[in-house]
Amino acid sequence: MGKWTKRILLLAVLMIAVGFIMIQTGRISGGAEYLKQVDLDYFDKEQKEAKTVTKKEELEEFVNAEIDFHDFDLKILPSKDDAFHLSYSYNGKNDTLTYEVKDKTLYLKESGGNSAERQVWIHVDDLKYGLIPIFTNGTEYEANVAYLSVPQNVMLRQMNIQMDDGDLFLENVKAQSADISGVDGDVILENTQIANAKITEKDGDIIITMSDRCLAGLDLDLYSKDGDVSVEGIEGNHTMNEDEEEQRFMRKSEEGKRILNAETADGDVVLSKKN
Repeated sequence: MGKWTKRILLLAVLMIAVGFIMIQTGRISGGAEYLKQVDLDYFDKEQKEAKTVTKKEELEEFVNAEIDFHDFDLKILPSKDDAFHLSYSYNGKNDTLTYEVKDKTLYLKESGGNSAERQVWIHVDDLKYGLIPIFTNGTEYEANVAYLSVPQNVMLRQMNIQMDDGDLFLENVKAQSADISGVDGDVILENTQIANAKITEKDGDIIITMSDRCLAGLDLDLYSKDGDVSVEGIEGNHTMNEDEEEQRFMRKSEEGKRILNAETADGDVVLSKKN
């Protein structure tokens, strides 16, 4: 090994050692707390000044819902009273959500979303295997999220929900029919009673938990083009191709009046019984 090669290697080792010492020093001296205070997730000064805004509204009664989201997460939950509520928080200077109830139908839309045209983001937590998480301790900043509360005794007629980059979570929601589609996000249904549901995902998981009562008399057609289909404690026909990448689970009930159709192009489909 030549002299110059040895010198370069020694210099590299020395730089790594110095860097490690600096990282540990920063961590001990409160580097994580500093990053939280300066909030590197916001690069634009105006966006940082208007970081978080929260709105809460009581809505008119509705039986149908037309929802179109880009970046927001949406959670539909049972209301704590007999009223309909919408609350949401957003990061940024502009309120991108519009909503109105007309002819018993809720129209809820995100106009444009928080696209790169208006915000510049530095996602320090995306560097899961880099050096910055040592400072941040894996802190995740809350994404834009909207909460829609529906009274527990209300049976919705039709829900049409379009999600792009956000996640969708439904808990104890009752509806006669639902058409849900997503591009890059997960769909989670927790103890939700929907007579006829169609869920289509391009890049995300579909996770469903249902009670025996909801599963009774329900036809199932669950499909993943590139992922696993997992069904716990439910009899049916589970098929897969030779490399096990494409999987489908089907069950035909005797009644055949209700159906759950869920498919994703890249992700898992999980159906389990509620304990």
